[in-house]
Amino acid sequence: MDKADILVVEDDRDIRDSLLDYLSFIGFKAVAVTNGQEALNFLRDNQNDLPALILLDYMMPVMNGMTFLNAMKMEKPVLNIPVILISAATMDDASFPTNVVEFMRKPFNLKDLTKKAKKYIGGQAS
Repeated sequence: MDKADILVVEDDRDIRDSLLDYLSFIGFKAVAVTNGQEALNFLRDNQNDLPALILLDYMMPVMNGMTFLNAMKMEKPVLNIPVILISAATMDDASFPTNVVEFMRKPFNLKDLTKKAKKYIGGQAS
């Protein structure tokens, strides 16, 4: 597998597929999983080719976003990957772990997502 620029962690199929299509369209290589446990497994399996950014839904079955973030603290290779947390819920950013660099409330503007992604991936997408 080629290195992914972005790991999308989203349980809603329509949102997940739309994000993958959009990110690909603007030039990023993205892969997606449906919950935090799958995200941890992906990161463990790809330790030599970690994504540059994680888009993380907050409310998911199996393992939600906060549980995933807490589990990330135990994974040294993935600890420093920046995370953009996305949620329909209003969140207090004072409670975010340090690797959460941005919060975007659903529904969010794709142009804002593009700017934020480029900020953390070095602007490589067109």
